[in-house]
Amino acid sequence: MKLIHSKGAVCASLLCTTVLLTSTAQAAIIDFEGFAQPNGAILEIADGVAGFDWLGVHASAPEIVTNKPGGQNTGYHNGVVSGNEIGFAQFGFASISRDDAFTLNSLYLTSAYKNDRTLRITGSAAGGESYLRDVVLGISEPLLVDLDWTGLSAVTFQWLAGSPGTTIPGFPTGDQFVFDDIRFDEPITPVPLPGAAWLLASGVLGLAGAARRRKTTT
Repeated sequence: MKLIHSKGAVCASLLCTTVLLTSTAQAAIIDFEGFAQPNGAILEIADGVAGFDWLGVHASAPEIVTNKPGGQNTGYHNGVVSGNEIGFAQFGFASISRDDAFTLNSLYLTSAYKNDRTLRITGSAAGGESYLRDVVLGISEPLLVDLDWTGLSAVTFQWLAGSPGTTIPGFPTGDQFVFDDIRFDEPITPVPLPGAAWLLASGVLGLAGAARRRKTTT
């Protein structure tokens, strides 16, 4: 899919983010670029950025958010997928929502300070349907989470109760986790069945038809 870079395409007040617009209308990637402040301030993402309402999500450059404990990279540093900045949940909980139904295709997630910790992702759809995915995160590399959830009104992210994770010596013990490259509103392409599956399906239908014919004859 061809990506067209549109810097600063979505703004709320003085806060802007880089959105990569695809050749398919409305499909985009939020890469959290453009949030880092020269004075070191860490900004909370404002409602309206990329058309969403945001709760508990901040954004900045990793070196502004935290130092490297003992010279080691944290999940902030390792969680960068594209560019130089990341979004992160400051207090271990975050949500995004929108009045218009949306599709959440995929995103990258990284634990900031702990390994082997389970994050629960919950999607709520306008029609009452719900989605659920649990993912185990660490600090060493971002995890690509493919979802393709459609018809959403909100998505929440929260550490699973009973999953404290593994503390790393010398690291802080905070509950933060990191986002990057949130892909949304990309149309879902149905996956065609392989040839063998078509043959099996046609065989089952043929048997069902033959059974009906025998029943009718008797």
